[in-house]
Amino acid sequence: GLRKMAHVVYTRALSAGRKHTLQVLMMLRGPTCGSPYTWCVPGGGWEPEERKMISSARSKAEEMRVRRSASVREAIEEVSAGCGIPSLQIEESLLTFSPSPLPRDIVLPSTTLDMLEPSYPQEASIQAKSPTGNPINSYYFVCPVPPLQAAEWEPRSPLETDALGFQWVDLELLVNAPGTKLALETIDIELREELGVEFPLTPWIRGFFITEGWHLIDTVRTVHDKVLASKDQL
Repeated sequence: GLRKMAHVVYTRALSAGRKHTLQVLMMLRGPTCGSPYTWCVPGGGWEPEERKMISSARSKAEEMRVRRSASVREAIEEVSAGCGIPSLQIEESLLTFSPSPLPRDIVLPSTTLDMLEPSYPQEASIQAKSPTGNPINSYYFVCPVPPLQAAEWEPRSPLETDALGFQWVDLELLVNAPGTKLALETIDIELREELGVEFPLTPWIRGFFITEGWHLIDTVRTVHDKVLASKDQL
């Protein structure tokens, strides 16, 4: 299941004094997903229309823009029903292919819109690799959440069966110990009794953290600096 996928890696920086802790928004996959009851980031397979557009793109940059748009579509489908931050106005024409109909309220960080711009930083696009280090047709796009929004945003999935819940997890932990199991504090009592409290990462996101390693932390810092500098940290 590693082929032709696009994911959004929402990240935030928590400040304690001069030290920044980077965190990733992880999603616990629901019972109807592939690899149910495992942690991943929002994402999924490309639609046939997106595939066609990627293969007919005239430049690498255009290919990447279609892939980023696919990851934004996935975010709309999987994480956009939350609250706490203003909803986004996304024109359907901005998406290379849009879920139909587009939800009326799309509650996602404002930086999600930046991902649809051709000028989005190249460093934010990471092509996944196989365990042997060969590039595979699967992409992860880093999207830093502005600090005020990161504190207020309560993500939820439009389809409850897609995601049982979300959790911000330290990037350092994920890179250091990708085999770790993560607890979901908000899981309901029945499920807790049936499944326990802690769940592993999906195989592909575990592979992503393993192959990227510590380099991923530098990448996320760079993208934070580039994307949020223009936002005046709002």
